[in-house]
Amino acid sequence: MKMGSSFDYYNLVEKCLLDVSLTDKERRSEQDLEIQNNILKEIKGLSMCLSRFKPSDWNKFLDVVIK
Repeated sequence: MKMGSSFDYYNLVEKCLLDVSLTDKERRSEQDLEIQNNILKEIKGLSMCLSRFKPSDWNKFLDVVIK
């Protein structure tokens, strides 16, 4: 609700995950929503679990991401 739309929120999280440079407005939103502390930390934890416990699924995921 703070972002105004789920599309903007999704794009901001995606940019943070991909380490894309953010505008000043996006940087403020990132800090306000604590994306680095909350969401990215959780996603990174889930990706580590997937790579450890289901390596074939992790490899399929990486194939899709790289293409």
